[in-house]
Amino acid sequence: MPLCRYWRDETNVGWVELNDPSSPNVLGGPMLSALERAVDAARADHEARPLARLVVVSGRPDAFSAGADLKALDDVATTDEAKTISRRGQEIFQKLADFPAATVAAIAATAAGGGFELALACRLRIAADLQGVRLGLPETSLGLIPGWGGCVRLSRLVGASGALAHILKARLLPPAEALAARLIDAVVPPDRLNQEAVSRAVPAARPAPTPGPLAFSPPSPGQEARAVAQDLIPRLETLPLAQALEWEGEAFARLLPTPECQRRLRAFFLRTAAKKRSLAGWFPAASLPRHQPRLERVGVVGAGVMGCGIAQCLAGRGVAVCLHDADPDRALGADRFLGAHARGDTLAQISTTTELSELRGCDLIIEAITENLAAKRALFAELARLAGPETILASNSSALPIERIAEDIDRPERALGLHFFNPVERMDLVELVLAEQTSPDAAQAGLAVLRLLGKAPVICRSSPGLLVTRILFFYLNAALGLVEAGAAPASVDEAMRGFGWPMGPLRLLDEVGLDVAAAILDELAGFFPERLKPSDLCHQLVARGALGRKQGRGSGFYRYGADGKAQAASPAAAALPKAERRFQPCDPDAIVETLMSVMAAEAGTCLAEGVVQSGDDLDFALMSGAGYPAFRPSVLTLCSPSLPRSLRP
Repeated sequence: MPLCRYWRDETNVGWVELNDPSSPNVLGGPMLSALERAVDAARADHEARPLARLVVVSGRPDAFSAGADLKALDDVATTDEAKTISRRGQEIFQKLADFPAATVAAIAATAAGGGFELALACRLRIAADLQGVRLGLPETSLGLIPGWGGCVRLSRLVGASGALAHILKARLLPPAEALAARLIDAVVPPDRLNQEAVSRAVPAARPAPTPGPLAFSPPSPGQEARAVAQDLIPRLETLPLAQALEWEGEAFARLLPTPECQRRLRAFFLRTAAKKRSLAGWFPAASLPRHQPRLERVGVVGAGVMGCGIAQCLAGRGVAVCLHDADPDRALGADRFLGAHARGDTLAQISTTTELSELRGCDLIIEAITENLAAKRALFAELARLAGPETILASNSSALPIERIAEDIDRPERALGLHFFNPVERMDLVELVLAEQTSPDAAQAGLAVLRLLGKAPVICRSSPGLLVTRILFFYLNAALGLVEAGAAPASVDEAMRGFGWPMGPLRLLDEVGLDVAAAILDELAGFFPERLKPSDLCHQLVARGALGRKQGRGSGFYRYGADGKAQAASPAAAALPKAERRFQPCDPDAIVETLMSVMAAEAGTCLAEGVVQSGDDLDFALMSGAGYPAFRPSVLTLCSPSLPRSLRP
């Protein structure tokens, strides 16, 4: 069967169907050629006998089209090659845009990037009201702009302001949001999609979009694509179409071969690979189970933010969840939270209880209680006594070795770590933590639940601090050391934001909570006494009542207003004893070099110890779990003497 085919039905409606059995209709060279042949065939058929309209659909249930072949883009080395790719897609999509009969994109699954540019080339876009459908142009997250007519057509559809608002956010939208943003024309029940595509009126012309404000915040470091989009898109709306497409293609071609784009593409590939993660290399191949583990009922202990988030994600995938908290008020609060935030079908899958005995019969139990070794160890021992011998026990600990938590249980081979990141529903990364005794069956069950949730796990060996927390807190402790040496917290944070971190280290400590951070640093120092000398600053601020940003307010290194934003240095931070100024606080390069060298060194140590299997896994974990800037080189290269002092590539 061809990748893309055309046919006319008995009502004189033409159909172009994308159906690549080997990919989610990725628009690589073969698919683009097949699409062009199908559109040419439709044009010839229409000229022989007019069509009522032409409908573009997908034969796959999982994708309308996932967009361009990113692996092919990753191989592009010159702007001339990039121009050829842009021009080729533009020419094919323009054939669809110029089609003499009305054209409709009937979207029953995700249309991303070039896939949505294909839909934009149609005169009408209709999406099915399905939970998994997502639409939009995420190219700026890859260091690119849409290059197959997306910038031009979207700006003419919704105006330059609306186009920029969508392209700069780089988000894929569910159908209702896409309709509200006027990216599509209708959302219909799935069983009526094709009928609506055939019968819905296609406007002969659309009203001119209402001009909107073009004041967007300036791009941060490493966001050249955003800068290009902000400069280009406001100028496209009024240009002749051919010139607008040419400008778009030239801008796309300038961005594609850049190091920023290539590194962002690498980050995308690492995330894609993580979603296909296997246990290869962690266990002998012969020991891996061949059967799928049973995951019909899962228990979650701890009805705080993390526990509720885990329960909601599991229930949203059809798993029956028993959510436990010993505190009746917290259990009731969880009921209220889930009632306000979960869909009805999700909520129906969750029961809450204050009795641990109700967790009997669960296939998997995940503890998400406070980060306290004694409490977690006691809970694991009790769960092991009441649960069945086959029940997998998982800890959501962010830093504690699984061996220590499972010390008092029988059959410790069924214990592992599943460290989710907050907010659970938005963070793809989960650390799947294997203790020395974790069995292949338990590990396979942990991996199965993460696949079910659509998460992108990194597998790591159990060790103090696990992976992300350990590396991150060595870095945060070094930042505290700079403040002790006389650097202003704001200067440290500004330097690291200039490097590309979304948040500076002192601001991040406030978010973590200074009491929590102090406890983690003390815990890690006990495991690494020779290499980690914990700063006392967090303890000093906590003693002054500055715990960080709690419930959106409070103070730590900074004072936070009612809107939750940092306003200024907190009085407690200003009152800290003044150290002899041993550090030059106005030298951002020195700040960056100091802190990133510490992070790179600890990352290298983790890799050498076998906490993770590869530098790729390590980079993915730091990008996804800690916010390491994707446009930078691998963190492991940052100790290289060949890099400039500022560590800017």
